[in-house]
Amino acid sequence: MLNFLNLRIMKAKNLLKILFSLVAFFVASSAFSQVTYPGNLDQATSGDVDSVTAGVTVPYYVEPDPVLNPSYTGSYPGGSITLNVDETWTWWIGTTQGQGGTVASQGTAGGDADNDGPYIQMSWNAPAVTNTPEYDSLYVSENNDNIACNGDTSNLRVLVFAQPGFTPVDADNDLIQICGSQDYPVQLAEILDNGLDVGELKIRLDSIAVSNVDPANPQTDQGTLLRAAEDTVAAISTPLGTGNTDIELFTYYMGLENNDVTRYRFRFDGDGGISDQISRKSDYLAVGGSDPVDDQTANWTYYPATINAEGPSIDVIVYPQPNTGNIYYVPSDFDQ
Repeated sequence: MLNFLNLRIMKAKNLLKILFSLVAFFVASSAFSQVTYPGNLDQATSGDVDSVTAGVTVPYYVEPDPVLNPSYTGSYPGGSITLNVDETWTWWIGTTQGQGGTVASQGTAGGDADNDGPYIQMSWNAPAVTNTPEYDSLYVSENNDNIACNGDTSNLRVLVFAQPGFTPVDADNDLIQICGSQDYPVQLAEILDNGLDVGELKIRLDSIAVSNVDPANPQTDQGTLLRAAEDTVAAISTPLGTGNTDIELFTYYMGLENNDVTRYRFRFDGDGGISDQISRKSDYLAVGGSDPVDDQTANWTYYPATINAEGPSIDVIVYPQPNTGNIYYVPSDFDQ
């Protein structure tokens, strides 16, 4: 049966508690590195669907026939040297959706140079319409070349999602001015609808900087930097459809610092970006990628923001509440 890596996305700090290590795969001439597969592989059955993000290379593995490969044990390629030398595997895709894959060699047991082992790396094209994920199918058959005996075909349906994306700033939120210290909701201008309706979106900000600034030029004044935080990650529910504008990222306390005009600058370029549940799953499985450690690291792929003419930052300016002075008047004894 065909196995595929269908991993339930959890918080990154818990992933390593339930998974064995996933080591980088390398194909260079006839060499192939040792791989340990996660312990919770799902074996594909009729109707199963593997969801992936377009453009990310992910691995698939098929279990060799136990009768024709009686000495084979363990996950490929750990047991590859015990494969029957006459056994080969043919992989193909069902439509033009697939970009094609790099089929790994099967170690030292035949067919190395032909890349015909029970393992494949695949990358899938983006859907034609961004908000409509597209289905494709991956097929494999095991064949015995010595007697020209071909096995039945196993297949797995694959649902390909567009990469996540967002536009953080537009003319409505590039400059926000508020009166006095308060909790204030920071909203993104728009989040791309790629058809995914499960899991969390994670938005990483390049930085949050707090400065006292000149009230006459609150955006352009460099000001006096008071503090800054880098690579802050916020998680929000996945929005869909026409409601993808003016999405609240979080509520942030905007305090008046030093009793002076204070700018809170939320910047989304640089290390900023977005990930979704399927892109994080695809990242974890990506061949040659790093095991993600936590949300604060660069190990997850954060797809960059679309930056409009208004720039990469949401600026919230906090002004002190005016202190109304006393009224001056001319006293009755003005001439005394």
